Amino acid sequence: MVLGPLVSVYVVNRQVIAQVRAQNRQQWINNLRSELVGVVASMSTYAQLKATGQLTDARVQELHEKLYWRWATIKLMINPGEADHAKLAQDVGALFHDIVTSTLPPEAMRARVDELIAESQPILKREWERVKAGA
Repeated sequence: MVLGPLVSVYVVNRQVIAQVRAQNRQQWINNLRSELVGVVASMSTYAQLKATGQLTDARVQELHEKLYWRWATIKLMINPGEADHAKLAQDVGALFHDIVTSTLPPEAMRARVDELIAESQPILKREWERVKAGA
């Protein structure tokens, strides 16, 4: 008689835990995607302004702060124990460094941004699959 309600409580508890975990993972996916979009947008703006000679010191400072903030946020969001996560953060940092210290033409910047997007897609997909599976 007592076993039935205990099993029900256990099952409901497991379902709630799985639901909360899935919601947290979905929020993580959304946040990481948002930070990556911000990196891409900021870098594209930076490259275009730099290539056209419209990059002022004030705009440089603003873009550097935004890019650094996003790179640090991504580094804090990823799991450094997973190789593709660590590589993603490293590549965002390298791209940030390259744009700050060099004169990459817009085509080269676009190629690097495309690589970053391609690199992030499997990570986001894998995490989405985990959300769908309820893991």
